[in-house]
Amino acid sequence: MASILLPYGMRVVLEYTLNGEAVINVYHVIKTTPVAVLSLDLPAVAAIFNTFRLGMRPVQSAALSMVGIEVTDISVVGGFQYNTGAVATPGGTNVADATPNNVAICVSLQTARSGRSFHGRSYQAGVTETMLTSLNLVTAATATTMLTQFDNLRANLLASNYALVVASYFADKVQRTEVLPTPVLNFSIDSPTDSQRRRLPGRGN
Repeated sequence: MASILLPYGMRVVLEYTLNGEAVINVYHVIKTTPVAVLSLDLPAVAAIFNTFRLGMRPVQSAALSMVGIEVTDISVVGGFQYNTGAVATPGGTNVADATPNNVAICVSLQTARSGRSFHGRSYQAGVTETMLTSLNLVTAATATTMLTQFDNLRANLLASNYALVVASYFADKVQRTEVLPTPVLNFSIDSPTDSQRRRLPGRGN
């Protein structure tokens, strides 16, 4: 795929391991002004996402461990990249029995617009049995914790003059000439669990 740019944009990758398999979650953030040099915006955004992932630890299995956070300036070709490297307290804190690697909780990222290009999903790994009901539905307590942390993430980004966005790279299966960002306004969780088969052993991420 040819490289396409997100004006004033950054790509944020949260890198984890789960039972030895690679797991990543990708997010997109924009500014209203050009992305600053490496020493400014990239580590600032990484710090905000680190606060987010710390808040998520109670709804992450102790088997899920963070490798690091990578933030890349994708507003220009060959933009700077910042990586936190190893982080303090990398693991989840939920010590209940873990579900299989592929089990995920889907958080929907909602915008003011309808259509596939304007809604995102973030599949949260490290699900334990205590986070689900006997029918494999997400418990109310788990959903509340996750949604609170996503709300905090959005608010903390806005407070620092950034915005969490849904980034659309394609329209009707055709690659756009420029990534289309749409600000995220709120979040929801689908009660049934989802499956990410690529996170199964031997497939990883």
